[in-house]
Amino acid sequence: MATVYRPTYSHGGKKKKIRKWYIRYRDHEGRLRKIPGFTDKGETQRLAAKLEHEAELIRKGLLPVVQPEQTRTLKEELQAFQNSLLSKEVSQEQVSLVAGRCERLINGCQFIYAKDIDPVQVESWLAQQRRGSGGRSKKREGISVQTSNHYLRAIKQFTRWLQRHKRLQDDPLTHLEMLNVAVDRRHDRRALTDDEVSRLLKATLQGKPIFGVSPEDRHMLYVMALSTGLRASELGSLRKESLSLDSNPPTVQVKAGYSKRRRLDILPIPTEILPAARQWLATKKDGALLWPSKWAKNRAAGKMLKQDLQAAEIEYQNADGLFADFHSLRHTYISNLARNGVPLAAAQKLARHSTPVLTAARYTHLEIADQHREVEKLPPLQLGRILGRAGVVSCPKSRPNGTDVQETDDPEKPAYSSKNQGK
Repeated sequence: MATVYRPTYSHGGKKKKIRKWYIRYRDHEGRLRKIPGFTDKGETQRLAAKLEHEAELIRKGLLPVVQPEQTRTLKEELQAFQNSLLSKEVSQEQVSLVAGRCERLINGCQFIYAKDIDPVQVESWLAQQRRGSGGRSKKREGISVQTSNHYLRAIKQFTRWLQRHKRLQDDPLTHLEMLNVAVDRRHDRRALTDDEVSRLLKATLQGKPIFGVSPEDRHMLYVMALSTGLRASELGSLRKESLSLDSNPPTVQVKAGYSKRRRLDILPIPTEILPAARQWLATKKDGALLWPSKWAKNRAAGKMLKQDLQAAEIEYQNADGLFADFHSLRHTYISNLARNGVPLAAAQKLARHSTPVLTAARYTHLEIADQHREVEKLPPLQLGRILGRAGVVSCPKSRPNGTDVQETDDPEKPAYSSKNQGK
């Protein structure tokens, strides 16, 4: 007879029970097995009954014997998946992020084994997370479509791995598609103006240490982000040897394990920042991280920038609802490429985007003034010559009394005439 129980642990000299229930039952070979259940006792009891029933059917020959690899729980498989990613030099931060999303989805859907993964349940759980949940005291806002896609992308990566390693015969999630993020933008960013960049860098140097990062280090952190388009996690991985300031051209190198696209990236550095970069780099030790604090690991880059923006009197969220977070520095970099006439193909390579569509659609924040300067480059339509006057166009405007206004540059000619004149 299967039993459910909650294991105990000691804390402060007292025994306490963990939140999750566990199952103890005998499989088809009579071996005692212990597997984790759910935080809900009823759900755990139903799973225990199901496992016991399946074991009985196998003993009677009514179900095929389960292969050893199929008896591994998803918790065990997820750990193997993480180890596989780490062996490919994927960063620990990225592995933890993907595995964490998979774990939350698996627990939310109450999947125990790989064979339990069901696409309908996955879609249902994601939809529920987007709707959010209400309570007596506070309603939890649902996740965005983009976050929902991140969860789906993570679990699909996991199921592909399960299929490749023979844990699944077929990938049950292969047909699930991402949702359109354009219909639910929660945190759109903006590019900083030239004036805002200048104020930010000046205010940062005059500030105090934040999260263990000195004003000088934060200043160069922002300079590098604005000059290379590197992301916070990529900047956080750089060491003194990552910068080649005396090469031709000067470059910065990001290892594959830290690059978002998982390949070695070498990017050019603008000559303008070299004097300041050399002076700053001279204060750093060989082999040491350029920004050694835990700001990158703790995802505190945005919080640091927010404080410096406040010191510079720059809005974190403007009237249009657009945000100036750390990733906005990357937006600013790519927008400045577009603003200064860099061809789209070259901008795509510098941005390290997979397609030029992403470069153009998501990151090119051209202001209306920039757009106006561009339309001024259009060839003239020669309207003055066509109309026979120096740009004067007659355009009747209706008056309430039934007369028409005639715009003219002839002082002898009436400004308007009555439709009923002479009657």
